[in-house]
Amino acid sequence: MTVIGLDLGNTDSRVGVYENQTFLLIADDNGYNSTPSHVAYKNGGFLVGYPALAQASYNPKGTFYNVRWVLDYLLLPRYRY
Repeated sequence: MTVIGLDLGNTDSRVGVYENQTFLLIADDNGYNSTPSHVAYKNGGFLVGYPALAQASYNPKGTFYNVRWVLDYLLLPRYRY
């Protein structure tokens, strides 16, 4: 059986695969096992991870981060004061 695990963190995200009693973290194109949890929209296309983080300071309106926190806040039932 093969299991794919996603760790959607506030700062970094990771993807891992468990298969044949072995766990493997999947690296991105640059060889990193974790990727910044940033997505940016720029010039009609999307940037994910390190490229999105690198341009965040000069494209703040087109950069999304802390999305997991926002989804938790909006979707999980909890008492709000």
